[in-house]
Amino acid sequence: MKVLIAATHLDKGGIAVYTVNLARHLKLAGIEAVVLSSGGELTSVLDREGIEHIETGIRTKAEFGPKVWRALPSVSRYVRQGSFDLIHSQTRVTQVMAEAIFRMTGTPYVTTCHGFFKHRRLSRRVFPCWGEKVIAISKSVGAHLVSDMRVSEEKVELVYNGIDLDLYGNVPEQVRGQVLNELGISENSTVVGTVGRFSSVKGFKYLVEAFGRLAEKRKDISLLLVGQGPEEAALVKMADDMAVRERIFFTSGKRPLEEYFSAIDIFCMPSLNEGFGLAVVEAMSSGKTCIVSAVGGLTEVVTDGVDGVVVSPADPKELAEAIERVSDDPDLRRRLSKGARKRAADFSLEKSAEGTIKVYRSVLEACQGNTGMKVAH
Repeated sequence: MKVLIAATHLDKGGIAVYTVNLARHLKLAGIEAVVLSSGGELTSVLDREGIEHIETGIRTKAEFGPKVWRALPSVSRYVRQGSFDLIHSQTRVTQVMAEAIFRMTGTPYVTTCHGFFKHRRLSRRVFPCWGEKVIAISKSVGAHLVSDMRVSEEKVELVYNGIDLDLYGNVPEQVRGQVLNELGISENSTVVGTVGRFSSVKGFKYLVEAFGRLAEKRKDISLLLVGQGPEEAALVKMADDMAVRERIFFTSGKRPLEEYFSAIDIFCMPSLNEGFGLAVVEAMSSGKTCIVSAVGGLTEVVTDGVDGVVVSPADPKELAEAIERVSDDPDLRRRLSKGARKRAADFSLEKSAEGTIKVYRSVLEACQGNTGMKVAH
């Protein structure tokens, strides 16, 4: 089997990491995987793993824009000459490309839905471009596809994202001290932290506000925010306004993420919406006590009181109370940490790749019985 995995870019982020990890594990399973994108930081991982990468200029959010149409002739020619069995699209831009290539070459495609979309957009209605199957990364995303995006239930397949369990579970103990020293955080501090893009949907402003509520009475707590994005300046201003800037530490993440997880004691994901929550699984695999908001796929990953704590979204008071409760109860933290490691084992890269391969095979088997047929997706 030969598969072309198409993503808009490979800069660090959830979809790029998913794409690269999937390509690696398809190769381990004996499937020839080629990645197509506009390039990015993670192309170095593909080079190291000996996975072919085809770079084309599709870095755009305009799915019907000129960059897409300029790239189509060469990409469709490459697909036809390369005798690909299947295309696996990761973004809206590459979904549209895959549909056009399907119509030109007959090569079937599947898509992965990594989150929630604006379902009232006319272009989504007129040109759905979902392919033969749609992989939903959580039950919540699957329900969204069926109820909001009007994808038939028969097309939707649940395959949870996966992580490298060994990577996050085996960071040397001394790394924590190194990271804290580098950032200027006291090793005696209880570090509350999060990892992700600084965008409004992540709800980080509620975490900063929750920390501000705790800061006056809890001098032993620090906050670490790992990431970058459009909300960074607003978050820094919030910290300044609450006079807690010296205890909130921002970093764009120059070190490997697993090393930052080692420095965090209590991991918070206060999202307003979340398709799955890969960073939460990474934190759980690292043995961290996790506090998450009750939205989307997060409640499928974390069970309140068993392997983490679940709080209401957009509620800094409740979030602050949860942080304080967990911080004050070492026995609770140990119990939740143990449960977190156990739960994280359900989300291995191997399991995710196996589920994806099953989808591929079901599509190819179905297509063999419908040769020559082209339908709108």
